[in-house]
Amino acid sequence: MKFLAKLSNRLKSNVCLGGTVYRGHELSIPVDHQRLLLRCRNYELTVTPEALGTAFLIPALSQGRRLVMDSVDEVWYGNQEQVQKMVSNWWGYAPQPVQAKTIRQGTNMPCNRVGLAFSLGVDSMYSLFFADPRPNLLVLVGGFDVPLGNKKILDAMVASTKDIAQEMGMDWTLVETNIRENYLFRRENWERTYGSAVASVGLSLTDHIDTLLISSGIYKDQLMPHGSHPDLDYLWGTSYLKIHHFGHDTTRIRKIERIISDPVSRSIFKKYLRVCWESPSEKGNCGQCTKCILIKLSLLKLGASFCPDTMPNHQKIDELLENFPPLLDPASLPYRKELLGINNEKINNALEKYISRSEAAINSIIKN
Repeated sequence: MKFLAKLSNRLKSNVCLGGTVYRGHELSIPVDHQRLLLRCRNYELTVTPEALGTAFLIPALSQGRRLVMDSVDEVWYGNQEQVQKMVSNWWGYAPQPVQAKTIRQGTNMPCNRVGLAFSLGVDSMYSLFFADPRPNLLVLVGGFDVPLGNKKILDAMVASTKDIAQEMGMDWTLVETNIRENYLFRRENWERTYGSAVASVGLSLTDHIDTLLISSGIYKDQLMPHGSHPDLDYLWGTSYLKIHHFGHDTTRIRKIERIISDPVSRSIFKKYLRVCWESPSEKGNCGQCTKCILIKLSLLKLGASFCPDTMPNHQKIDELLENFPPLLDPASLPYRKELLGINNEKINNALEKYISRSEAAINSIIKN
């Protein structure tokens, strides 16, 4: 099967998604000579052609291949020209207009329920507390940042999500998928595909929600071509699901400040925050990678008197900063600069040096 997938990609044949609607708690769906697995134990999934199209359009375009569908929702189909124009301008893909035999008319039957793609990180926690509309269902995905085989980490995240949902009076669910193992999907950069992958999961839950919230990870002044973007995410919507990109009007440190200013949100943040994907543990975070250190620096900048329970606090932050390699992405610098002025001379000096090293490295790349 993998051989056929490779051959289809090499021949740039069409990616045929058919017109079947798949329903169930555990699904195995043929996509480009491989099986896409989707599992959700407490909610029945409904996987439509446009749910599959949302997940696989960018990977297909990146390989010069066209999506072919027997039927498709009229709203989703109507957005395709704009989607393809956008990602073509961003990443240079040649447009490949989606072929569809039948365009289905809208089937909008609102249930007034909002799902939130939930990762236990700062951005999704901010959406949990401050999004409008307010979420009813927390959607955790296994197989994206956490591989399906990493059961201990995934089980710990499930337990945290369940506890948070209970405290907040919300529902929760876990959707598991092997989509990142698909050959076509692996050919493209995850940073370009994860937004549509998240939207695809939301589209599979439309018997239970009519709005999906995707939390922004980039402040509006630093927006760049990205797989999750306020100009792109809503275009994956359909006649039966609206998709909102939330939080891009607020910087990361202002999000943290607002979260920790309220006793309820501060308690949940302190107890459950999970940002580390470099060396995650069942408890949560390693406490010494760049993402973990950014959280610690942010809390110091804000004058918070605590470290998250999910993060060890014995490492010396200044020493870790001194040993970090320079950043090479200019978009990473504004947040670090916003943290300068920490009321700890050693740490603040180490942060200044880290920023200076990074600026020098970035300038060197630009000159060359």
